[in-house]
Amino acid sequence: LYGRHAHRICAGGPRPATHGSRGTFGALTGAAHIDVNQGAVFGDADPGEVSALARFITAAGVPAIVARSRTVADAVVEPLAAAGFRPLPEREILYGTDVLPDAVASPFTVRRIASMADVAALRPIAREIHGYEPELADPLLGLRALADEGVGGWLAWEGDEAVGCAFTTRVGRTLGLWGVMTSVRHQRRGVGSVVVRAALREAASTLPGPFERTVFWASPAGGPFYASL
Repeated sequence: LYGRHAHRICAGGPRPATHGSRGTFGALTGAAHIDVNQGAVFGDADPGEVSALARFITAAGVPAIVARSRTVADAVVEPLAAAGFRPLPEREILYGTDVLPDAVASPFTVRRIASMADVAALRPIAREIHGYEPELADPLLGLRALADEGVGGWLAWEGDEAVGCAFTTRVGRTLGLWGVMTSVRHQRRGVGSVVVRAALREAASTLPGPFERTVFWASPAGGPFYASL
């Protein structure tokens, strides 16, 4: 399910490509940013599937991060090491929840991206937090959200200043969460909590039936924040 959401978000990249098998997936934007090119090895994947995933990513010529489920044996992922992948020092977290977060009172106003002015307001946040140039941030996030191509985008505002954002994908009656960013000057003020809560609740209202589940991938540092929601 997470892989299907990753395919949806990565479709807005400059050279999108997807890969899938019984126990792997790959979702690449084709941009030179490691966090927007993803793959995973899970379930009962075998070394042949992992080799195919490694070839897929290598052929694309972009940096990528590949998740390995804790259920997958060392021998299965040996093709990743042979292809030049190296383990990260900390385990990242795949979250899934069938509960929507509660709304909270806040000094910030959260609005859906609905104009080119909103897309422009996103650019400095995306550049500051992830180094995304407008040539990537606009088609991957801003313009996709504006067109509502299965991608929703929300900005948190303080007055006339955009201070944070979050993006969602829709697959059936499920949601994915992406691109949660807060301007450095406004961090630790509750912006992330407010924009994530609003984004998920409003995105759920657009699903073709009752909400079923949200899935997303978090860094170790982001784990406590998402658990608190």
